[in-house]
Amino acid sequence: MQLDTLPEPAARRAAARSSSRRKSRSWGWPLAVTGLLLVALGLRLWGITWGLPFTYNLDERAHFVPKAVGFFSGDLNPHYQLNPSGFSYVIGLAYAVWFRGGDAVRSAYADDPSTAFLVARTVAALLGTASVGLLYWAGARLFDRWTGLLAGALLAVAYMPVFYAHQAINDAPTLAGVSLSLVGAALVLRRGRLLDYALAGFGAGLAAGLKYNAGIVLLALVGAAIVHFAEGERRNAIVGLIVGGVASLAGFLLLDPYAVLDFSTFRDAMQFLIDYNAREPLIGEQETSGLRYYAWTLTWGLGWVPLALAVGGGILLAVRDRRAAVILVPTTVLFFLYMGSQGRYFGRYMLPIFPLLCLLAAYGGVQAVRLVGARRARLPVPFAVFIAVAALAQGLVTSLHSDMVLAREDTRTTARKWMVGAIPPRTTIVVEPAVPRGWYRDGGKPEVDVSAERWSRWRRTGA
Repeated sequence: MQLDTLPEPAARRAAARSSSRRKSRSWGWPLAVTGLLLVALGLRLWGITWGLPFTYNLDERAHFVPKAVGFFSGDLNPHYQLNPSGFSYVIGLAYAVWFRGGDAVRSAYADDPSTAFLVARTVAALLGTASVGLLYWAGARLFDRWTGLLAGALLAVAYMPVFYAHQAINDAPTLAGVSLSLVGAALVLRRGRLLDYALAGFGAGLAAGLKYNAGIVLLALVGAAIVHFAEGERRNAIVGLIVGGVASLAGFLLLDPYAVLDFSTFRDAMQFLIDYNAREPLIGEQETSGLRYYAWTLTWGLGWVPLALAVGGGILLAVRDRRAAVILVPTTVLFFLYMGSQGRYFGRYMLPIFPLLCLLAAYGGVQAVRLVGARRARLPVPFAVFIAVAALAQGLVTSLHSDMVLAREDTRTTARKWMVGAIPPRTTIVVEPAVPRGWYRDGGKPEVDVSAERWSRWRRTGA
């Protein structure tokens, strides 16, 4: 029976119910994404003060925050290119807003580095959270909202992205650039406007300006262009690639201008990185295969179930939607093979392809639910819940556990407190494992001033 054949009161009630359902659906997705972002942010902010005023991570205390503070001396050249300068500049902008002046930045860093590192860590957490929202957008454009939501959820809770968002280093922020580029690549595939090419290229440039190897995401744009070229849109694909290439260069130079302005430093840094990664594994590293090592890190950094779904999703995508497969699968496989072929390897080096793996895993999970739903009409909802729980459980549990540990006082700080009360000043001590130089000084001040250290460090004499 149609609404126009119902009695007037009944028709009004039916129309009201229909309108209510439409409003509920229209609000449902924004609320779901907002909730997801809040969860992602909460996981990244809980325990963010860990270790302070001491910075126990060598990379955190050496690479980015000191360079950002140095910009306020009047020289914007970091005189350093082992990492791109993008994250240091972003931190510098945050310092300019928070401290409201160069003198205040330098004074704060010298007197109490805790605030400087906390601001930088917060920036990393915010950019890591932004990557979750951008990945949802990419998944929704490339596939559908359900796939985008699951992909974003996987990135929100996965252990490695959450853990590294607690540190003032460039790994978690890089995911925002990668995810933005994937949004552009998805738009290129689905509609192919020049603005889409520019967005994909610009995002890839930003990603590379934060972490060099993240520039691999530019291959997703190339894949989308190849699809259009093969389908006969040759001129648009060629022009689009040129636009995307120019945009990627612009994005990179926006974050790392001294890669060109101080090219000799950039060139020397690239040669050092090539030589460094070609060397033998570090002392104590038992794994001799980078491929096996990175496969292992994905089992805990991303999770067993998401990894299995990503492999299955990649295979299924290659069979059912080759256009989308060209964007995600070659980029992921080539990056894995390249990084695994290096002589030295670190788990976080895989982070640039986490957004792609999450998209593949989400596609595999959603397609599995739809396959079951097509055969068993009553099972889709329970099976969808099962897939979501199975895919998210490991990451959520390990991230929560990590946050709980980080929120506690670091045992090295606890040991230092005991030493302050039990070991007289100027006593010669041996400390293992290594601690930051500021650990020897009250307040964690980073300056190298041996005379201000509470204890004397034992040094080998060569005798």
